[in-house]
Amino acid sequence: MPTNTRGIGWLTEAVATEIRSLMGRQGMLQVELAELSGIPKATVSSLVKAGSAIDLEQLARMSKALKIEPDELLRTAIQEARKAGTAPAPAHSISADGETNPELVEGRDYEIGTPSPQQLAALTPEKIAELLRRAESPD
Repeated sequence: MPTNTRGIGWLTEAVATEIRSLMGRQGMLQVELAELSGIPKATVSSLVKAGSAIDLEQLARMSKALKIEPDELLRTAIQEARKAGTAPAPAHSISADGETNPELVEGRDYEIGTPSPQQLAALTPEKIAELLRRAESPD
């Protein structure tokens, strides 16, 4: 896998925190997560310490090993980061097709809802990566 040279942002920190939390609740060691996910132990160690940004393939493999859907892991990580005050509150919502909803009030927090089948069908790995980049980048 290529080396990830992106900076570490709040979302990377939040995902690493949630992965550590899940590991703790399941009594799973890093070496076990590495074995179950097929990700090298050194990489797992770096990812769970937020020493490097996680890519979508790593997220999917680690989520599977932790018996949780990737979207649920991300949703929980974001919600916990917002509770802790380490994540920005959303100023607007972005739908699966990348469109913003201008009817939402700026500065107000909104729950993440269940996407429609059409929205799920529109979520390609490239679209997910774009949405994650937009979520991590400062405005």
